[in-house]
Order: sequence, then C-alpha cells, then structure tokens
Amino acid sequence: VGGNWSTNTAPLPNEDAVIPVSSIPGVVAHVTSTTDVSLNSLRLDSDSAPGSVTLEIAGGHFAINAADNDPFSNLQGTVLIENGASLSIGNAQHPNQAVTNSGTIRAINGSITLISVDVTNQDPATVAGLIQIEVPSVLLLQNTTIADGSLVNHGVIRVTSGASNSVHDVATFSNDGTLVVTGSGTELLLSNETLANTGGVLDVHSGAILDLTSITITGGRLTGPIRDMATAVRRLADNHRVLVASPDYLAQRGRPTRPDDLQRHACLGYAYMPTPDVWRFVNDAGE
Repeated sequence: VGGNWSTNTAPLPNEDAVIPVSSIPGVVAHVTSTTDVSLNSLRLDSDSAPGSVTLEIAGGHFAINAADNDPFSNLQGTVLIENGASLSIGNAQHPNQAVTNSGTIRAINGSITLISVDVTNQDPATVAGLIQIEVPSVLLLQNTTIADGSLVNHGVIRVTSGASNSVHDVATFSNDGTLVVTGSGTELLLSNETLANTGGVLDVHSGAILDLTSITITGGRLTGPIRDMATAVRRLADNHRVLVASPDYLAQRGRPTRPDDLQRHACLGYAYMPTPDVWRFVNDAGE
C-alpha cells in the first residue's frame, strides 16, 4: 500500500509504503512530510536510478513502527530531516529487525531515533550508505547496532538505553561533535574500525559503559568508564584555541560578551578544521 503525501493522504499505521523511482526519466520522486506520520514500514526504491528518490521530513514526527515487518530500506535514495522534525525507526516490542541503507540519511536540523534495530549501512551489492548528523541535530540509539558504510557526526550521538548497542566495521567513522553514552546499564561497543575523533568528545556517564575492541581512536577527548579490549588510542596533541581581536577593531565594533554576539562581528577562522564554521566555547565549569 503506497501513501501519497502530496495529496494529504498519508499511510495508516498498519500500512507498508513505497516511494518508487519516478516513471518520468530524469525526474526525482520528492515526497515532503510536514505533519505527523505513522506507518508500519517504508522503502525508498532508488536502486535503478541512484539519487532519484528523496524523502524530506520538514516538520512533525515521522514514525516507522515495525509492528510486523522489517521497518526501513533506503535503496540509494536520500532522507533529509529538517526544521526541527523527528524520525523514529523501530519497535522495542519487536527487536532486531533489519534496516538497510545504501543511500544518504542526513539530519540537518532535527532528530533520528533508532529503536532495537540492526542497521546495515550498505546493500548486498556493497554500495555503501551514509548517515550524517549536522549541528544541532541528534541521533538517539536504543539497543541498536550500526555496521558498515559511513557514519559522520558533527552534532550529537546519544546512546540512551540498552546493553546491545554497537557501531562496528564502519568504513568511515568520524566525530567532531559529541558521542554520549548515558543511563544506568547502557552499553556501547565500538569495534573493528578507526574513529577520527579530532575536535570530538566521547562522554561516558556514570553507570554506563563504553566497550572498545580492535579500534583506533585519533584525537579528541574520552571521559568516563571505558572497558578497553585490544584498542589503540593515540593522543596526537592538545589543540588549544583562543579568541582574540585587535584594540582598533574592538574600538570600532565593540567587545563581544557572549558567543551569540559573534554573529554581528567579522570573524576569521582556521579553514582546515573539520568544521571551521562551528566554534565551541567551554566555561569555567567545563560546560
């Protein structure tokens, strides 16, 4: 059963929806959702014409509940989460269902919650997928595994519950944002990969555990309880940055007193940082 959002006929919670490749050559099938949607499963079917199917979640909550079916397949399509919208995939009552992504899932300004699913971030033909989290977006993991492909975090990845969370065998794994493991008994396993953590933070809260197995982590900070199993963690160097201005400039433009003031100032940054347009400040309390 297919749902047609453009005519305001959304799928029902027990329906399985497919967004197919457009029948018109060169035309992208672009579906925009701006209100709450709940359905059983969804497939973006762009295998025959990669990049030709886009789902833009631009408002409200989009839930794929997986009551009796593997919940989500993105076959070389694109999913965008914008304007504070949220996407949730999975069902704690039906754990270990399969999610396949050989396209792009990108949270531009919103949240993604993965609940008790096993994500294979490539298709059987080894076409790699990408999951990318931008500032100020959040990826929430609850008893979820992510394997293969690329996982790029500029925002926040928060592991909030369950002892079966893992990110493993990811070909390209980078974090210049924050990866948080929180909640009593919550565990996250990172294994068989290299994590480029320059400019990033791995923060493990009290009662939670980060397991490391056959992983190399370069740069960034690690805090909290870590269970290390044959892991190579190399601190390359401390990178301290300060904010400065000339007396003449301050006399002309005024002195900023808080980070928001910088929006009205002319700022020069270091172009070779992973996110040169994102400046993070830490106060005396370390926050």
